[in-house]
Amino acid sequence: MITIFRLRYEISFLVLSLTIGVLIFISARGLPEPTYEPMGAAAFPIGIASITVFLVLLKVFWIFVEKKNLLSFEDDEESQLSLLKSFCMLLIFIIFVALVCLFNISFWVCAFLFMLLAMAFLKKPNNLRSFAVQCVLLIFFSLVLDYVVTDILYFKF
Repeated sequence: MITIFRLRYEISFLVLSLTIGVLIFISARGLPEPTYEPMGAAAFPIGIASITVFLVLLKVFWIFVEKKNLLSFEDDEESQLSLLKSFCMLLIFIIFVALVCLFNISFWVCAFLFMLLAMAFLKKPNNLRSFAVQCVLLIFFSLVLDYVVTDILYFKF
């Protein structure tokens, strides 16, 4: 059975995904025309955006055609808690994006804080030792991620 909270969650995620896909498509259209290569720099982002929009439309079609008979209007406490957890994770992601883009905090610091908050939110550490090991591994991973994003993929934050 699909509850109304689950359906709201799926539709809100689809709207968010569609918005991101359209924004990527519009941004990729603004890239300059290629001089030497036939596909250009916009080929990959336009492909990803097109796939995203196609999958969102396919999911919308699937929701309204296939799940019409399975919809239940009973809201249980578990579905409300799941919706609250999803909203909290979305809020953590929005804070990450705001820290990187608006406040110009270093990418590796923001990535570390995002992963730390997300992991602590999803599964609380058992003891101080496991939390310390988790922090060291997250620092290492966020530094590697920062290197890949800024030096290999040339994103400038």
